Amino acid sequence: MENRKYNPPSMRKMLDIVNYLFENNSDILMSLIGSLSIQGFLSKRQTRWVSDIDIVVKDKNYAEKLIRRYEDSEYQTYYNQNLDKYAIYNRERGIHIDVYPGKIGKYNFDGNFWNRIICPEGYSFCYASPEDLISIKLYAYIDSSRGKYKHLVDIYTIILGKANIDVLYLAERIKYLGKVLGVEAKYILEILGEEKENIYSLFRLREIRMLKEKISHILDRLKKMLDNL
Repeated sequence: MENRKYNPPSMRKMLDIVNYLFENNSDILMSLIGSLSIQGFLSKRQTRWVSDIDIVVKDKNYAEKLIRRYEDSEYQTYYNQNLDKYAIYNRERGIHIDVYPGKIGKYNFDGNFWNRIICPEGYSFCYASPEDLISIKLYAYIDSSRGKYKHLVDIYTIILGKANIDVLYLAERIKYLGKVLGVEAKYILEILGEEKENIYSLFRLREIRMLKEKISHILDRLKKMLDNL
């Protein structure tokens, strides 16, 4: 039998899958939070393909409601008790959807998160605000033991691709993040400010200069705002 090379779904196909997911479950409050949502802040130059879809739903009741709808479909479902998250997947199509029930670990998605989700015109899906995505990625970076540097790549991509960051709201998220992880906000800022050449090498020279300028500006403002929160 001829071996067929696996071709990951195209970005257009992934968007169609996500749009269908949200359109057919409009009664469930949910938002994209993972790598696919980062694509909204990328330049026209694609930096990677995405086969996993990460979404957060309002709470566990919504998560279980969504999972029940997929149990009799072409997808399989699974609940990971250790991580408290659900999965919807189809191995033949190379699709995997992680469903988080209102939280990731100790990180809870509050009313501020839901009030700031972005729903692009012409699509049924929504994704998290850039400030929330940065906060989520910082949580994952600090809390992870493996593959953590990909979260910094995502953070840099967001900062590079977003014209304006709501620094006051980001400061509030970082303060919350410090409480959740039991670390000082200063430590979190050091992570943002530490220059990692192995990650910068993934960007163009012009992008690196712009990125360093943006991060420096954001950090200066964050330090002042955190002192007053």
